[in-house]
Amino acid sequence: MTINVEVQNGKVEQSPLDTKEILSILNETLDKTKNEQEEIIKKELKTAVLTKLNSNSSQYKYIISITSLTTNGNSTDAKITNDIGALWSPKKDGLVNFQLLNSVTNTQYLITIFFIFK
Repeated sequence: MTINVEVQNGKVEQSPLDTKEILSILNETLDKTKNEQEEIIKKELKTAVLTKLNSNSSQYKYIISITSLTTNGNSTDAKITNDIGALWSPKKDGLVNFQLLNSVTNTQYLITIFFIFK
């Protein structure tokens, strides 16, 4: 399993998210569900992260976006792009991106967590 973390705008040090802890939750959840159906995997990833975030801080609202990309054995060239725009305070609000690979199904999960100060 391959995992990448990308931090946008360098705001993680001010965020309510501990990216290492979230990454650990994502890894554990994917390890438990990697042989399940696609919708079950995505639901479990969202539920695990939101449960943790809800217990961390009530001062923020959270939004999680999961995009999945599956390639079959014949396809070696796949491209997916996703752009997000928002109006917010760069001192209090931000986002963090994670990328997971399920080696069993050859599916990549692109996960974005937004945190918005109430």
